[in-house]
Amino acid sequence: MSGATEVQEGRCPYCSAYEPCEHVLLIFDETAGEACNGPLSDAFSHHLAPTAGTERSTVLRHLLEQVAKLASRSSSEMIDGLAVEECVLRTFYCENPEQVETALREFGAAGFSE
Repeated sequence: MSGATEVQEGRCPYCSAYEPCEHVLLIFDETAGEACNGPLSDAFSHHLAPTAGTERSTVLRHLLEQVAKLASRSSSEMIDGLAVEECVLRTFYCENPEQVETALREFGAAGFSE
């Protein structure tokens, strides 16, 4: 996996789905600063949960860098009209489901899982 490259369409660059699909590794809410979907979201959130303040920012940046290295592509999408404010979702994709599984193992092997 060569690290994430940008895709701006707001849909999967591999199957064109608008909804989370088998290529999604992680959907991260940049506005709230939390993982919100994808097979990596539980491990990502678990590692981030015990941190606060400056430590949280540092850990968050490091985790997102690791996810970007494991993903083959990423996209950002601004969502308007939610309850209070707009939000920005960043989605990390792998080329195929096997690469998603490999990325999950590598994230865990690097000490970033439960």
